[in-house]
Amino acid sequence: MRKIAAHYIFPVTTKPLKNGIIIINDYGEIIEIIDTKGDLKETSSLEFYNGVIVPGFINTHCHLELSYLKGKIPMHTGHVEFIRQIVENIKTTEVDVDKIENAFLEMKKEGIVAVADISNREITSQIKQNNDIYFHTFIELADFFNNENIETQISVGKKLGKNFIKKSIVAHAPYTCSPEFIVETAKLSRDVYSIHNQEVKSENEMYIKGSGEIFNLLKQRNPFSDFNITKKTALQSYLDKISRNDLNILLVHNIFTTEEDIKYAENLSENIYWTLCPKSNLFIQNKLPEIKNFIKNNCKITLGTDSLATNNRLSIIEEMKNFTEFNFTEVLKWATINGAKALKINNIYGSIEIGKKPGLNLISNFDFKNNHLKKDSFVKKIM
Repeated sequence: MRKIAAHYIFPVTTKPLKNGIIIINDYGEIIEIIDTKGDLKETSSLEFYNGVIVPGFINTHCHLELSYLKGKIPMHTGHVEFIRQIVENIKTTEVDVDKIENAFLEMKKEGIVAVADISNREITSQIKQNNDIYFHTFIELADFFNNENIETQISVGKKLGKNFIKKSIVAHAPYTCSPEFIVETAKLSRDVYSIHNQEVKSENEMYIKGSGEIFNLLKQRNPFSDFNITKKTALQSYLDKISRNDLNILLVHNIFTTEEDIKYAENLSENIYWTLCPKSNLFIQNKLPEIKNFIKNNCKITLGTDSLATNNRLSIIEEMKNFTEFNFTEVLKWATINGAKALKINNIYGSIEIGKKPGLNLISNFDFKNNHLKKDSFVKKIM
């Protein structure tokens, strides 16, 4: 049993506790939380930490298998050139499993306890057998608007899925997948679905007009014989067809999502989660989503790291530092309980509550006066 205290404990679902104490059994389960009202008395076997204690972080978008591409892609290329670079590097760069293993260990060190991870291959399957981090693997597919390809791709996805424990078959993005294909993959997902959403400026133009930079790039690969102009934004061309009460949907990136799209999605379903990957967005396009629109509409925001191909670290606290203008307690929800709810694992993770095993992180160099992270704030996993 351990007794752990700090200057502040942020349970997430309740108000912060000054000089609070958490008591944890030998299995990592929280059995008691003591509100000392700020008056911490001498207690036997008490571990006191300088900083704030928060639950383990939830990374709701990662491409662990691309970790070996760190340093291979130049910054600020824009998304179309980034796609070219990724495809070329996957073809020419030998997979380094040690780099993938090191990235996994980095996430553990950074206090990440659960990950929504994209897989196009089986190379991360062995690493994910490790129980130190919970993985929900999204087997990512694309039909490239060829209806004859739908059944074949789903067969490939089912075969690949046998290598992973907790998984969902999903479509990559609206600019590589027809609405019909998105619908068919969503039918296979029992609880959680993920899709890259409106991460390319010309993604909406593709659906509204049948033109644009991304449309022209993909047209080189496929004649788009089955592509239909919907005269709607990309999001509004498929979301209503896959929304259902038992399915949580993670919309990832959302750089070019308008407030109109946000309202459309929020009115359509209570199960929409908006996953932001700020460091990756800045790396590729030097642009962030309009965050205030998501906050204004009470969206359920989560955070992801994306891959080391577009990020120098797999660290949720580093992603949080992009939002210091917002209240820390709100941003902490994005990094913890919202992600846990999105993945339907909030019975164990996401908040400091009796009966849970959320993991505990210590944040040091915290700005207590203004209640937010500093540039040099860092995290250490203590449970």
